[in-house]
Amino acid sequence: HNHQSLLWWMKGLIAQRKRHKAFGRGSLEFLQSANQRVLAFVRRYENEQILVVANRSRFVQGVELDLSDFRGLVPIDVIGRAEFWPIGDRPYALTLGPHAIYWFSLEPSRVPELAMAAVHQEVPLPVVATRGAWDDAVHGEARTALEDTLPDYVRGRPWFRKAGRQILALHIAEAIPVPYDDTHGYIALVRVILADGDPETYVLPLAFAPDHEGLPWNGPVEARIARVQSIEQDQVINGTLIDAMWNPRFVEELLETIAHGRHLRGKGGTVVSRRLPDFRSSGGSSTSQLPQAISEENHSNTTVRIGDRLILKLFRRVDEGTNPELEIGIALTGAGFPRVPRIAGALEYERKRLESMTLAVLHGVVANEGTAWQAAQEALTDYFERALATNATAPAMIAPTAAALLALPDQEHLALARRTVGPFLDAISLLGRRTAELHAALTSASIDPSFVPVPFTSFSQRSLYQLARGRTGRVMRTLRRDLDALPEPARSAGQEVLALEPVVLQRLRAVLAHKIPAVAIRCHGDYHLDQVLLAGGDYVFIDFEGESELSVGERQLKRSPLRDVASMIRSLDFAAQVAQERRAAAGETPDELRLLLEPWARYWHHWVSTSFLTSYLEAAKGALFVPAEREQLEILLDVYLLERAIAELDHDLNNTPGRVLIPLQGILQILETERAATA
Repeated sequence: HNHQSLLWWMKGLIAQRKRHKAFGRGSLEFLQSANQRVLAFVRRYENEQILVVANRSRFVQGVELDLSDFRGLVPIDVIGRAEFWPIGDRPYALTLGPHAIYWFSLEPSRVPELAMAAVHQEVPLPVVATRGAWDDAVHGEARTALEDTLPDYVRGRPWFRKAGRQILALHIAEAIPVPYDDTHGYIALVRVILADGDPETYVLPLAFAPDHEGLPWNGPVEARIARVQSIEQDQVINGTLIDAMWNPRFVEELLETIAHGRHLRGKGGTVVSRRLPDFRSSGGSSTSQLPQAISEENHSNTTVRIGDRLILKLFRRVDEGTNPELEIGIALTGAGFPRVPRIAGALEYERKRLESMTLAVLHGVVANEGTAWQAAQEALTDYFERALATNATAPAMIAPTAAALLALPDQEHLALARRTVGPFLDAISLLGRRTAELHAALTSASIDPSFVPVPFTSFSQRSLYQLARGRTGRVMRTLRRDLDALPEPARSAGQEVLALEPVVLQRLRAVLAHKIPAVAIRCHGDYHLDQVLLAGGDYVFIDFEGESELSVGERQLKRSPLRDVASMIRSLDFAAQVAQERRAAAGETPDELRLLLEPWARYWHHWVSTSFLTSYLEAAKGALFVPAEREQLEILLDVYLLERAIAELDHDLNNTPGRVLIPLQGILQILETERAATA
């Protein structure tokens, strides 16, 4: 399983020879060059053209080739799929290392095709022809043709971590059959090779939907992968290869697999089901007649709601280790913590001598009135209307620093905040208390060694700083690269943030100044308003899988729970700015209204954050996971507030550039004191 070994390298070469038939068939044309130490020729077969350039010398060589017959085509490296510059009228210059060999596929540029695919959601599906049944495209001779079409499909899915990354190749590493009725689908594990970064593994369930009365499957566009022309018993059968999560019978079979503890065997490993004690109480015994509703709102997974009983969550990007969603759910249930969905079962992929991978988790549905995000948006709508109707002077804007949030307000200002903000202040105070109870429950789940608290040492502080520093450098480079493409006022805010990079690093370095006695624990990991449900006047915490950009191992690390606290405070800021923009856009003079509402939005954020933090610290009083000294608490919370804002900017630059203004403004507000000093 070592993908860097000589064996895997040879397997890759063999796979490339099978994929590109021109290597063994068709015509051979030698190209002349002035450098006799370089051999160059072109192999052509059908629509395929392969350029081979080999340095026969033990020294570096340069060569210019006449490729004018291929004008307009782009040489693409066969192994890595890296694109070189397009071929023009001039001689094509290359530099080769000692004994180096290039294999280029000469292809039209694919950029316009991808751009068109981004504009038009429904594009003609690629066609994969098989000499046998449809699943010959999954594990037979036609698999190469399917693998060639999959990058475009995967690239367009919300669960693929786009981040402007180039897919070099995609391989079906494993395909586990899932039989149902008189047919079957597959749980495919696809290995995505990227131009930069380590390879990633994604789960792609596959099923075949034959044409009905000459008409193709009419399910959602986002579930259609390719058209398949197959031959079974000398009969041509046309159909559509689809994401099997949109096939109710496939999903029912996954539920049956969990219910009966079945194993699904593949060539390289086995999908093992886990039926947990809460399976029956969650209503998992009979689900075949229940309606299914599928969602990909959470970009890291696909969820299927089965009636009002169960939710099956399929993780798309997987790696070795138990997903925290499963691990933390079982631990909290075992600790008797009532404010989480009950885990009913799971599907895991197991291989010899390697850690298992969590593919899916099944848990009970929690009856709820919506998320805390929705509640915050409703509260902000009423709040802004009251602010616009009043003649009161706009409140002073307070920097969202730990010192400001920890400062005890006098009774007069607190009473004014209660009248101004309204009942949401009490609601967020309850959430602060429940968050502290969640963290306490995570420390009490100490039967499992992976949940035993560990000291927050100087090494922990150094690790926090180094990780934050590394991410800051990467984000600043991305921001500098994309700055000109940002609209105003995001571009101006981005310029100011870039100028403050030394200040950001200095603020982060503060975590190294003093020893911070506390313990690190397992945390939620991706804690914000959308991860909290309102249920019967109280809260239920969901989605413990953590940040999907991180590996499972990184998500399992123990950290200070103040990271969760800072994440929630940043989420409250995000909610205020989204509501402010929505209300401003609805007015006749959006720019003026935006400026008018800004101090009110920051006032709301300050007071709800203060209420949340105060309640959290009161409930966590005496707990070892919170620093006892005020100065140490301030330092750690300040670093996490800034680190979380930078993480938001990182995510938005790579995935949702249209909303980068919010984290940019968040960073500038956190650094207001330093900005004033340098002005």
